[in-house]
Amino acid sequence: QQKYPAIRQISEQPFSMQLSSLPDHETVRYTPEGDYDTPLLEARRPRLIPCPKPKAEFISWMNTGWDIASRDVLLIEKKPTGHSDENGDEIYEEFTKDEERVRLFEEWKARRVVWAEERVRAEAAQRVFELLYEQLACLEKEGGQVELAVGDGFLNWRVQSGGIAHPLLSKRVELLFDEKIP
Repeated sequence: QQKYPAIRQISEQPFSMQLSSLPDHETVRYTPEGDYDTPLLEARRPRLIPCPKPKAEFISWMNTGWDIASRDVLLIEKKPTGHSDENGDEIYEEFTKDEERVRLFEEWKARRVVWAEERVRAEAAQRVFELLYEQLACLEKEGGQVELAVGDGFLNWRVQSGGIAHPLLSKRVELLFDEKIP
């Protein structure tokens, strides 16, 4: 019986991140074939730009969540005017009745689509930055008891006893934080 048995499943590691699935964003750079002086992975905190502000002409027609990049913008198709017809039935105004309102909304929506695509990538980069920063804190807290490694090649061997799902090769790496870089 080993005191520290070999970990056979990558899911049993305290931390793992697939470098092949890093987000495509300017603040995350993965250089697998660099020389010794080139960092394998660089991550900076991305600037999260807020959603373009909707015009007053249509903002009251939108449901909440319009400023969340991963959500679609939902419009209220018709709203009560606060007036009744001669039968006492509520009168409604349709969003599409005002052509200027529709035009302004479509212009804003086109700007929002561009923003949302960039924001989704920036949020993914933010998650990578935060994960790495958490790992730096963990490594510092553990004081050398835990190390960070990069794995290459993957063995996926299934047997009744659980098998192996783990990188074949691993190399110890350092995690550095440059407080001068935002």
